Amino acid sequence: MLLACHRCMSNALTHDEFSGSGHVVFVLYANGTKSESWRPFAVLPDGNTIGLHMEGDNPFTNDRLRPFHGCFCKFSGHFAKKKGLLLVSEIEKISDPFPASASTAGPPGSGGFA
Repeated sequence: MLLACHRCMSNALTHDEFSGSGHVVFVLYANGTKSESWRPFAVLPDGNTIGLHMEGDNPFTNDRLRPFHGCFCKFSGHFAKKKGLLLVSEIEKISDPFPASASTAGPPGSGGFA
């Protein structure tokens, strides 16, 4: 399971609160079990990931977070330590800082990716 330790995050406000940004993606969780479902995660700019959930939402459908799939977002909330998730209180789509041309440009002087 992809989870980041909240104590290691440089932009943590406290051990319980978190405010940051990243790409929101739904990934297959617990494949082949009764708990199998698509669950939302945030991929932070430093490569760490955080499981996301909005309080009151069904954890098997996450309807309130689905509109953010594939988007770069700013979000905040607090950690549900027992579940290892960020309970999102606020989320909004923001401009993606990753330049579109960087995906094919490659490292400087490389001539790009084939």
